Amino acid sequence: MADSRRINANIRDEEEKLPEEERPPFSLVAVILSSEFWPPLKEEKLELPEQVKEAMEAYSKKYEKLKAMRTLNWKYHLGLVSLDVELADRTLSLSVSPVHAAIILHFQTKSTWTLTELSEVLKVPVTSLKRKMTLWLQQGVLREDPQGTFTVIEEEQKDQVEKVVLIDSDEEGDSAMASQADQKEEELQLFWTYIQAMLTNLESLSLERIHSMLKMFVMTGPVVTEIDIQELQGFLQKKVRDQQLIYSGGVYRLPKNCN
Repeated sequence: MADSRRINANIRDEEEKLPEEERPPFSLVAVILSSEFWPPLKEEKLELPEQVKEAMEAYSKKYEKLKAMRTLNWKYHLGLVSLDVELADRTLSLSVSPVHAAIILHFQTKSTWTLTELSEVLKVPVTSLKRKMTLWLQQGVLREDPQGTFTVIEEEQKDQVEKVVLIDSDEEGDSAMASQADQKEEELQLFWTYIQAMLTNLESLSLERIHSMLKMFVMTGPVVTEIDIQELQGFLQKKVRDQQLIYSGGVYRLPKNCN
């Protein structure tokens, strides 16, 4: 992880020396994991917008100059994105998952998309994508009208917002709650990758030690979320119930079949 920070710093310093017109359109901070050291990562299909892939390719080339005979294999679905959504009458600053960021970036090219169109360009199944769209409906950035068609709300109209709240059904409320839970689960799953690696190499750790190591290695930079110790404890206890962790004597460890 320290190597990741050094590489990010070197690449950032190199970019700052470039003329402004040659600099990347946004900051990219990579967490670089060794395939030999880290456990296998869950794979999910996601096609990112071209400007994002171009930035990643540029980063990879800089990395290859620093690390001869090595390259990067990007996990598009992992990580967090900090972005400002600029609308006609407001700007929203949010940290979201890559798939949520990819969704809203496509609305830069046109203001209305159908669910099927987005599914095709993002390579995300319609059923999964439908749940992801709920975040942007909740934030008042998109509206769905007619069903399956989404349009940007440039100017907030409070009377329409209140009307939506009044007619909101239990099913829609459940969908919104599910979207929030999905978003949090994605964030926590990123931490799980690091926790597995820690326990693979150090065998057993207390809650406090895991939290302090996550703070040191993970919870830094503009694109990574935070987790408080109570959230972490709840997450770890769920892993214990799912038999993915063992808790004994005040420390957590991986089951033997996971090592």
